[in-house]
Amino acid sequence: MTRLEAAIRERRVGVLCERLRRHIPPGRRLLDVGAGDGRLAAALARTTAPRALRALDLAAARREDVEVEAYDGRRLPLEDRSVDVAWVASVLHHCDDLTGLLRELRRVTAERLLVVEDRLESAWDRLRVTGLHHVIEGALDMPFSPRGFTSRRGWARRLAEAGFRVVATEDVAPPVPLFPANLLIIAEPA
Repeated sequence: MTRLEAAIRERRVGVLCERLRRHIPPGRRLLDVGAGDGRLAAALARTTAPRALRALDLAAARREDVEVEAYDGRRLPLEDRSVDVAWVASVLHHCDDLTGLLRELRRVTAERLLVVEDRLESAWDRLRVTGLHHVIEGALDMPFSPRGFTSRRGWARRLAEAGFRVVATEDVAPPVPLFPANLLIIAEPA
């Protein structure tokens, strides 16, 4: 990873941590799905004082401050309603079964789901988002599905089908001006 990539990644983690922590009360059981190397989970754990934290991804990773457990990408290895707050940050557009993962998140989440995805409200947004992801896919071998991108209304519909209701949305500034803005969706079990 180059210094520029590392700086962008750290900036992104800082921005997301600041936005997500506002929606995570202290002492909750937390879940990060699609945790990657665990940086965001670790940052949120430092700022929200969770009762428990689980971080999952398709591949395991270990940091000194958080362990990312491998899971199969289909069934979350957790009991029903076993986490209070779960989040997926820029993950859903990489899922083979987006609806299935949202339903799994509903099964395990007791209080709140936080979704961060690319904001897609116009043709210009779609062009920027899909163009950027084609570059990322080529550079990092990280496939995505263009069907994984949608508007606020589209996310509200998808989340409702999975058993959530959207209580708020917020725009999230990109880590660098070139990148598209993100959308933070705050949802609760319906």
